[in-house]
Amino acid sequence: MYHRVVGQLPEGYHDPAMFVREDSFDMHIRELKQFFRIVPLRELVGYCGSENLCAITFDDGWDDTYSRAFPILRKYAVPATVFISGNLIGKNGSFWFENLIDLANKARDAGKVSAFLHYFHLLIPDWRPLHLDSETICSLVQHLKSLPADNLSNLIMKAYEELGLALNESRLVMCWEEVREISGNGISFAPHGLNHLILPTLDSTTKCKEIRESLNSLRENDIDAIPIFSYPNGDWDNESIDCLIEEGYLGAVTTNLGYNTTKTDRHRLNRIGLHEFICNTPGLFWFRIFQAMLAGSQPWS
Repeated sequence: MYHRVVGQLPEGYHDPAMFVREDSFDMHIRELKQFFRIVPLRELVGYCGSENLCAITFDDGWDDTYSRAFPILRKYAVPATVFISGNLIGKNGSFWFENLIDLANKARDAGKVSAFLHYFHLLIPDWRPLHLDSETICSLVQHLKSLPADNLSNLIMKAYEELGLALNESRLVMCWEEVREISGNGISFAPHGLNHLILPTLDSTTKCKEIRESLNSLRENDIDAIPIFSYPNGDWDNESIDCLIEEGYLGAVTTNLGYNTTKTDRHRLNRIGLHEFICNTPGLFWFRIFQAMLAGSQPWS
């Protein structure tokens, strides 16, 4: 499981779990090809053979999946699946958590750190950091995820207004033209919710709409999407799974660390999250794979 592939890690506040450098990603692919047959995710779901299979997945559809990851995948003729949220494709300021980090950086540059901390402390009384850094911002993101998901974007927009700062207007996700360009060239696309809302925080009607319309939005934009879902933030509940089954999804992936066997629930598939600080050498990379084997809830096969 990947999110963003970059040339250099960003300056300023950022979530380190979101990034892997191009050279590290290139190394990962080389290492995996030695011991696994890398297949499209759809081939892995429901597989009953004895080969060691691996599927590469990306969440969110960041623009660097198109500009940086895709050329490496094409170089090694390796397939991958990208999970995208249809209503966010091509939009500026798509993800509330990315906007929050942007706001924190701008508050620091404008000398408004105290105002930033005060604003969010009033919203989340349990969040009481003494200073602002990447770690405390990631902690704030986790606290905010407990609030109703369909109000988080508005909440962050109001914070920009309260602090007198302007939203980042740059586009950080792929547009539909880029999605269509790489779709079918070894890249499959699949749903990640219509608006990337955390499902268990939603009412039943909104939850099922996020699941149902997520797949429809891709197909309406001429994408031959596969019916495998990625839970936003990795969160699901029984109602979410029931809705996925009712809508005909073949399976769904979580963010749970682990590998999968024929006994793994298709709608709760494990993944191995990778980012720069835990896998930037071959030794660290394989240690992470070993961690996933230890974390697996199913018996080794």
